[in-house]
Amino acid sequence: MDFEYIGTVAGKRIFQYNSIHKCSIEEFENEIQKYDILMVLRKLSDLSTSLYKNGGRFVLYKDKIPVTDDIILSLGLLLIQKYNERKEREITDDEFEILLDEYFYLHSQETIHGINQANEAIIRLAYREFQYQEKLLNSMARTIIIYNELWDKYIGKKSEEMFDETFGLSLDQLCFHSYLFFGPERSFYYGLGDSLITELKNNIEFIIDKETELKYLSWASGIFEQIKNYKDSLNNPLTKYPIINTKIIPEGQLKPVFLLLSRNALYFKLTHGIYFDFIEKYSLGKGNNQFKTDYGIVFQEYIGILLKHYYGTNVYSEIKYKKNKDYIDSTDWFVLIKKKLIIIEVKQSALFLQTKQTGSMIEFEKDTKKTIRKAIDQLERTKEDILSKNFKELSLFNTIESIEKVCIVSDQMYFGNTIMKEINLKATDIHIIDISDFEDMLEIHKNPNDLYDILKFKRENNQYSIMDFKDFIFQRYSQIKNDFKNEYLLNAFDNYFDNLLKKDFKFSNGMSG
Repeated sequence: MDFEYIGTVAGKRIFQYNSIHKCSIEEFENEIQKYDILMVLRKLSDLSTSLYKNGGRFVLYKDKIPVTDDIILSLGLLLIQKYNERKEREITDDEFEILLDEYFYLHSQETIHGINQANEAIIRLAYREFQYQEKLLNSMARTIIIYNELWDKYIGKKSEEMFDETFGLSLDQLCFHSYLFFGPERSFYYGLGDSLITELKNNIEFIIDKETELKYLSWASGIFEQIKNYKDSLNNPLTKYPIINTKIIPEGQLKPVFLLLSRNALYFKLTHGIYFDFIEKYSLGKGNNQFKTDYGIVFQEYIGILLKHYYGTNVYSEIKYKKNKDYIDSTDWFVLIKKKLIIIEVKQSALFLQTKQTGSMIEFEKDTKKTIRKAIDQLERTKEDILSKNFKELSLFNTIESIEKVCIVSDQMYFGNTIMKEINLKATDIHIIDISDFEDMLEIHKNPNDLYDILKFKRENNQYSIMDFKDFIFQRYSQIKNDFKNEYLLNAFDNYFDNLLKKDFKFSNGMSG
């Protein structure tokens, strides 16, 4: 077997695969011209279904070639870019295996090209592969809670107005049309039929018809030319258009076929992608973006909702206190456990797009000085002021003897605890945790004292302190099953989709709600 484990970096297990078939990019591009490109794309899409079921990690094609969503999206883009005309030559399973093996070699060479240090390599690799491994339940439930339950409560502008202005669709409509792609096992889709539209009108309370489908497809899909000519900021336009409108009408069909290339990419677009679409829609230039400001407020409240759900009266929100002549803000949240205290600062962004794409440590430092460094300073100042016992507004914490400092980021920050400790000594005693891992930590430690103790244990243990919490959870809690779920988020998810799809409603084409 050519796929082997070679070591661990900050808790992440590293595997290596040595391709048997090596070739130049020119040779590969000539080779793919022989085959029916649509069939190759369908084979990639079938692999993406296996990845989706496997939590987005990787699958081994024929038990040896590792395939990730990044491989699928990158090879899919190359196939589309080199597509000239439809060929009748179908690719055999053996030929597809060779093609995949060759591309793995080329992709590996491209991924590490121009990288000067190890940290750049792990950052670039992480943001190409790990973002599709976030727990789908967590990200979808969080999206539902933020926009359906919290937005209107804390922000003057209603969330439904934002969805209409940006997509011409509601969140319900975006979710439902996505479900039409997620529901069946097959990778292809021909569009809504008249009989199904009639069924939907009689069984759901919001509008789903050919007009909403067109709006959805303009958001989630692209034709070959659109994908080929993409000039925007993303490295791969298939992350923007995970559904491909082939414009090909197969024999026996009346409509063109749509191909879902990556299920995980579509899920990512339905959750994180919505956030980025709002950022783009409401940008006024020069960093002025009202949506981003509003989202920061709501996300901070979302953290509070979680904390209060688990820890109730042990939770306290941000405190204004007078220091010198001015009133300043404390950290965003406190969890008080007798003489122990967890202080929490919430940050919306960690790293910006260029850093994620290049892995540049220069850009990494620039980004974190604008984002995480501010959180670190806030956490340290609040800790010092609490322990000084000089501020009456903070007198609630006068008996505190020990404090754990936590920075929660809404954006993923892979290897954050590792690299921040290398480039910024002030970060050595700070826990950096992304929201999905924080949600899981709360579910595991429903007693606030247990959460405090495990944070202290992780910080003081050299092996664990540099790990992302996802890897720490994997190693520390081996008894937890792979399908472990946050019950609070699971209930929010189930309640939403039960109401959206109606439990007793089944599609005539076999897709059930």
